[in-house]
Amino acid sequence: MLTTHGLGDEELASIARGRGGAKAVRKLRAGYHSKVLVILRALLDEAPDDPGSPPLAEAWDLLIKAERADPVAVADVLGLTEVQGWAAETMRLLATTKDSDRLSPFLGQLHAVAAAAAIRAGVDCTVRVPAVEGVIALPGLGTAVLSSHDHGEVMATSRGVSVRTPDGTRQLPEALTEDGPDWLAHRRIRCTHAGRVLDVRLDDIQPFRFSSARPRQRLTADEVEGWQQRLDRAWRLLATKHPDIADELAAGMSALVPKAAASRFRLSSASSTDAFGTMEAAPVEDAATMASVLIHEFAHSKLNGVSNLITLDIEDRHAKYYAPWRDDPRPLHGLLHGAFSFLAVTDFWQHERHENPLWNLEFATRRGQVGTALEAIAGSDLLTEAGALFVREMTAVADSWADSKVDQPVQEIADRVLADHRATWRIRHLRPSADRLRRVLELRRTGSRWPGEDGGETELAPTLEPMVEPRARTHLAQWSLREPATFAGLTAETVAREIPGATAADLALVRGDGERARTLYVRQIGTDPHDHRGWVGLGLATDAHAALACPEIVRAVHLAEPGDPEELLAWFGGVTAARSARYRSPHDGDAPR
Repeated sequence: MLTTHGLGDEELASIARGRGGAKAVRKLRAGYHSKVLVILRALLDEAPDDPGSPPLAEAWDLLIKAERADPVAVADVLGLTEVQGWAAETMRLLATTKDSDRLSPFLGQLHAVAAAAAIRAGVDCTVRVPAVEGVIALPGLGTAVLSSHDHGEVMATSRGVSVRTPDGTRQLPEALTEDGPDWLAHRRIRCTHAGRVLDVRLDDIQPFRFSSARPRQRLTADEVEGWQQRLDRAWRLLATKHPDIADELAAGMSALVPKAAASRFRLSSASSTDAFGTMEAAPVEDAATMASVLIHEFAHSKLNGVSNLITLDIEDRHAKYYAPWRDDPRPLHGLLHGAFSFLAVTDFWQHERHENPLWNLEFATRRGQVGTALEAIAGSDLLTEAGALFVREMTAVADSWADSKVDQPVQEIADRVLADHRATWRIRHLRPSADRLRRVLELRRTGSRWPGEDGGETELAPTLEPMVEPRARTHLAQWSLREPATFAGLTAETVAREIPGATAADLALVRGDGERARTLYVRQIGTDPHDHRGWVGLGLATDAHAALACPEIVRAVHLAEPGDPEELLAWFGGVTAARSARYRSPHDGDAPR
């Protein structure tokens, strides 16, 4: 008898609120385990024969033998995130190509999976395994580093495990948990606090650690210790103050893949659709921020797990939406993913922000972003009945933050960050139709008043134009809160070096010198009237409604009939005196509160 996976309405609602619990997490993991079994069967049925590799049926037979000896050990191997990621990526590759050179290392990895399962189950075996990125990767155990050979033979007996190549036979360490000659063992990080344990792999060597094959990047002992300390600090916070979140992470977080930091002001992390509980993250020293990264990425894993079992939205590749945290238009499912993960993060900051102005800014900004996204999702007409329930529960959580007070100067910074991002997105990705532009130009030529945003035709035309730093003003504002002393030392000459893409006008705006910012943004527009940064910056400096609500129209009118940008904004009817208090730091004694 085969059983099917599913979630009841109460379970689904609880997950949507961010409180599914360890039991729900285990259900989601079980769904991934079944998905791997289905993929392995499909690979066996669909994969072409590779004359250069042993038949996949041999690996399948070894898996069956190992499962008969120790089904728990085999289930553990098949539940590893690197196995889940490899299986899904191999299936996608098989659907798109019959090129044996591309398929061979992916299909051949099934032999490594079978060998690892046999070793864990205590089954003697001799398995020919292809090398991937110069190693034989045994999931959950480690990697054997080869010299220049395409294959090696893994031999396991009661006396231990060895790898044989044309260069000779290398005996691997007895426990396989320590490094040895040409052997890199999997590393683990274990954090214990308040009776709760987080036990994850720190994966820096497994070639399929994030789906597609990639070379190993072995961390030093000091780097490993750094990750131990960061997770210890985050875990102490979660286990003590957020036990429900800690229990979910303990039940579901499996692996952390270290990556390099991208920016001093931008968190860098990712999760995999294919592998439940694995996340890629750059180091973060602050305990609360590190905890927020774990919460954010694990929320993605939970929603991926839900989507394996229940359809929440109707796929529509043509429908694209504004995501307040992304610089590109997103499909509805991507918007839902972001909203769910930031819902979890915002709820965390709601309880953790205390008197820290930077954390208050994070809470206030994310609160606005999530609210905007949920409104768009609810009105999309692309949700299933289960999806509508899910979004209603998410909205109830977001509504609970409405009365949470944030100091006025911090809330004003958050409001401007939100306006900046939305206006920047619009001016980059939206274009007024020719008829709409013609009507606006006619109004202006005849001296008629601008009637305001008329909801006229605007086309989504996503740009591929790369941006050096799309959120330079936001990062400057964060800097002013995080390190007010060093921020005070910034000059117009150094700002672009410290935050690529930032200008002297941006610095003036964030410092509260609205008049100087206004002058400099007009100069930027004069130098490059196409550049969106000047137009949005001028809108922020003058609080010009049109320049923030429909900047794509303002720029299009100016490009059609060049003139004074400030006079143009005045015609659009939204210019007020520059409001320098908007970006003033709460550290300033005379800042309004």
